[in-house]
Amino acid sequence: MAIVINEAFWMFFFMIGFVGSVDIIATLGPEAIQRIFKQEVSAATLLAAYLWLVLALVAVLRHFDTTSAITASVLRNGALIYVATRIKNPKIHVLMLVGVYLCYYPWWGFNVVDMIGLAVVFSGLELINVYQQWVTAKHWRYFLFTGLMSVALWWVTQIVHHYPTWQAVDVGIVFILLLGLADLYDRLLRYRRKQTKKLTYGNNHDELTGVRSLSLFRKDYGWFQSKLAESDGDNLHLVMMDIDHFKAINDTYGHLIGDEALINFARDVESYFIPMEYYAAVYRTGGEEFSVLIYGLSDDQARQAIDDYFERLKHLVVLRENPQLRLTISAGISSIKDAQVVLKDFIEKTDINLYAAKHSGRNQVVQTRTAS
Repeated sequence: MAIVINEAFWMFFFMIGFVGSVDIIATLGPEAIQRIFKQEVSAATLLAAYLWLVLALVAVLRHFDTTSAITASVLRNGALIYVATRIKNPKIHVLMLVGVYLCYYPWWGFNVVDMIGLAVVFSGLELINVYQQWVTAKHWRYFLFTGLMSVALWWVTQIVHHYPTWQAVDVGIVFILLLGLADLYDRLLRYRRKQTKKLTYGNNHDELTGVRSLSLFRKDYGWFQSKLAESDGDNLHLVMMDIDHFKAINDTYGHLIGDEALINFARDVESYFIPMEYYAAVYRTGGEEFSVLIYGLSDDQARQAIDDYFERLKHLVVLRENPQLRLTISAGISSIKDAQVVLKDFIEKTDINLYAAKHSGRNQVVQTRTAS
């Protein structure tokens, strides 16, 4: 009983740490490698390398007799089974298993029965990896299939190390239960990450229209400033657009219909800019006011992009209740080259052009050209 309690203790904390570290590597690893080494490495490759590192460390601990053979087996088996459900590339998973197979501890004795047994178990792990989306969709499926693999892997381990049968059975049962617990912890981490993404998306996007929010507009401007600082004279254009006579739509059709018009307009503006080769981001910065940050265009190119959208807008059906209704907008455009320009000054400069367009009869663009 003391041995079982000891193995349960070590495996519990090992698996909790292992699950957490695998989650970090899978979600943040590729981006970190890209930023530090300027190289693209897949999450699957990083996880395979991480498993190799863990197995190597376990082997070192066993070599210096700082851990028992059964503890080393628990840690190795737990890592192998869990990673089978996390590596998204079956080819990389196969290569990882082949590498582990060729240098795994049973092969030191070159026992044919042991080699065949482990090959069969590893084939099962590969099947779990190939069908991991189906296996992990339900906790009971994960528990069932990883349980079966645990029994098979522990059977091979027991044959290799000649553990007493009662000990292998007791530790195996605890092993399966803790694998199920590890899966629950993994699901908790994914749930929290999903909720965090929802919260982040909600903070960064306008709740009604779905385009980027005013708060993200301010954040993104800092990123554009860094791009300007690194560039050799690139332009950053700010376009501020206001829907003409929008209050009349609300007064005539009601606010729900007015919201529909806003949503359709916002989606259309965003869908217009998304496929462009230059970088442009659309934000809702007021009730019926939208802003666009456009990076890397000349004054003439930026003006042409907005003029083209004015033409596109003539054909946009914004209300199902009145398909003949068309929106018009007034727009102001200004640009900067200096990364030190504060956002408030940039907005004020563009806002002057927007109001000039509105006071000159609306449905037009007023632009301030970039200073040489």
